[in-house]
Amino acid sequence: MDPIKEAFTKIKEDIYYLQAELVSLKQEMSLLRSENSALSQKIGSANKALPPSNISYPTVTPTNNPTVPQEIRGFQPLKNDLSTGNKGVPTDISTYSQTNQQTDKLAIFPINNLSENPLNKMQETLESLDSIRKELRLKFKRLTPQEMLVFSTLYSLENQGLEEITYKVLATHLNLTESSIRDYTTKLLSKGIPIKKIRLNNKKIVLNVSEELKKIASLPTLIKLREL
Repeated sequence: MDPIKEAFTKIKEDIYYLQAELVSLKQEMSLLRSENSALSQKIGSANKALPPSNISYPTVTPTNNPTVPQEIRGFQPLKNDLSTGNKGVPTDISTYSQTNQQTDKLAIFPINNLSENPLNKMQETLESLDSIRKELRLKFKRLTPQEMLVFSTLYSLENQGLEEITYKVLATHLNLTESSIRDYTTKLLSKGIPIKKIRLNNKKIVLNVSEELKKIASLPTLIKLREL
């Protein structure tokens, strides 16, 4: 297959996959909204069927008069025959009030925010992928053939597992001087090509292609993008 067509085919496959993920997320979002609507209706119906909280209770009056006289002065009878801890109202009334308030809050809790984030992230991923490919294509098309050769050699040697790639190593592989390799590296960096320079023991400089770039595009992909 033609390298250019193969590159486009790979890009289309990535886009189709992301589009399928978007469709799946939209379906899940629609299902969640439907379930939330049904749940809200059920809770609303249940709230209407519950009795009101302001219930009045009759005061209990004793039927028998006490036969023992109260000799201790200052004794005050209880104002209510029910518990005074909650002012005569049964304990379950307070519990019902709190539960009812929590249920009302659940009925109006918006669920949209739970399902919108994945879609937003997926859309951002699609836009970011397209933007990155365009940016890489423009950057690498600006390189001269010799600059691209130096970069490709560096990337290729890293793929082969060579750990310390110095100016001397590149110069040996390309039959160039170390000074020339140093100049080409400076030009690559000035054009935005992500190459890292690491100084070891304050003497030797080791060159590496950025790990972020490796995750985004392989060397064959970069070469194909440059040829588009």
